[in-house]
Amino acid sequence: GLRTAGIIDIQTKTGTIDPGGSLSLYGGSHGWAQPSFERGGRVGELDYFVTGEYLRNTIGIENPTSSYHPMHDQTDQYRGFAYLSGIIDPTARITGIFGTSRSQFQIPNTPGMSPGLGLTVNGISDFNSAALNQNQRQITHYSIVALQEKLGPMDFQLSGFQRYSSLYFTTDPLGDLLFSGIAQNAYRRSIATGSQFDGSYAVTPEHTVRAGYFLQGERSISSTNSLVLPTDAAGTPLSDMPLAIPDSSGKTGWLGGIYAQDEWKILPGVTLNFGARFDMISAFTHESQLSPRVNVVW
Repeated sequence: GLRTAGIIDIQTKTGTIDPGGSLSLYGGSHGWAQPSFERGGRVGELDYFVTGEYLRNTIGIENPTSSYHPMHDQTDQYRGFAYLSGIIDPTARITGIFGTSRSQFQIPNTPGMSPGLGLTVNGISDFNSAALNQNQRQITHYSIVALQEKLGPMDFQLSGFQRYSSLYFTTDPLGDLLFSGIAQNAYRRSIATGSQFDGSYAVTPEHTVRAGYFLQGERSISSTNSLVLPTDAAGTPLSDMPLAIPDSSGKTGWLGGIYAQDEWKILPGVTLNFGARFDMISAFTHESQLSPRVNVVW
């Protein structure tokens, strides 16, 4: 296919098979609180299942110290998922899968450290490492909508999908400058949108033709804002007033492929498949590949 990969088959609960719902609450040390719910059912021709949870504790990222209680390590995380499937008519079904995740992390601190670069920022040259305030936010949303149709000897599925991912890191302007010489806020975002089609046509009980395509466009951006001290050519600070240096960039990439396959059951226990696929990747480089394939299964 498009890359070296494995196939993972994940089957969600459905309202038809698992009707009803539940509420749960889990708690423990480190301020751990984790309520969650799930609900599934069927309304007419609509099958639905939804679930969500919230997590909060004070050990969101691995503790950098040996202390049982890490400093500045709180996390708040939200997750949600929904599965909807409806019968349009006796030969067609439409399905939607939606998910969301938002996580906020405090970056844990190591107490007892002092700045060692000898810098002065806005008249301040010392900083308590236990008071650093760095944070990171991670967000992911995705959605998939698929139409399945059977028209006599032809079966096909047409789907569209979108995925949004972002990461935002916020620095401690004063503390990071004193400890590392730079305080940088960083933002990354990626939005992918695409569609996929897979169809088959039973020419005879022993002969089936299949074809399909995959197309995805992805836009990624990167933006940073760095605070630094102005220096001379030797690296000696000229002022204790920091300067902001913004930098941003973006890239759009495309991923696509088409395939065709011809299947013959030449004997009761032997099946012959032959076909080809053409893939194209256009992002930082432009690549294309044509892959013929013959496969015998018995």
